[in-house]
Amino acid sequence: MAETRPYDEWIPFFQYLAAIAAALLAVAFLAIQVRTDAWRGKPLRAALAVLTLAELAAPVFFGLIFLFPGHPWNVAGQVVGASGYVAILWHAGSFRRHRHDATKLDKWQMAGSALPVTTFSLVLWYPDLRWKAAVLVWLIFSGLTEAWFFLRLPVMVEEGQPSGQGQPPMLPAKA
Repeated sequence: MAETRPYDEWIPFFQYLAAIAAALLAVAFLAIQVRTDAWRGKPLRAALAVLTLAELAAPVFFGLIFLFPGHPWNVAGQVVGASGYVAILWHAGSFRRHRHDATKLDKWQMAGSALPVTTFSLVLWYPDLRWKAAVLVWLIFSGLTEAWFFLRLPVMVEEGQPSGQGQPPMLPAKA
């Protein structure tokens, strides 16, 4: 009978986590590319797009690094946590440079930055794999929520529609 090594029982979890997160990251990336009007020429929204994609990419990269021989989950946490910090710092720097152009949504997103800081800090510093796994699952849901806010709400706010009323067009009408 084959000997099981520490953390071998986590292999299926991280295989599924990485696969699911990769699929959702691809969908979010394509949606952001289709909706370039939501971020092109808007530095605060471009930084938010990067932060959104970073939240969805974190479980992918953590899972892939975990699946290396020896399961280096501490290294995975360091890579993912540090990358998350870079995305957060870019978002904060963009907000500081362009705060005079910030909409209510941009200000709300910046005020909510404590949540990504906390989640990426847990991935980077917390010494328990179970906690890291739970935070990575949270990052998938958080990234999807961010993507929805990023792609849906700015259109409604800019068109002057109250939240939840009307359906903003996703693509321009053909002439």
